[in-house]
Amino acid sequence: MQGIKKEASKHLQARKTEINSAFVMTKLYN
Repeated sequence: MQGIKKEASKHLQARKTEINSAFVMTKLYN
């Protein structure tokens, strides 16, 4: 159970980073 939670939070962090990068990119290029 603990391992699954760790994996899930890792994926969540990656997703957040992805969204933030995309957001910054669109701000830079617009």
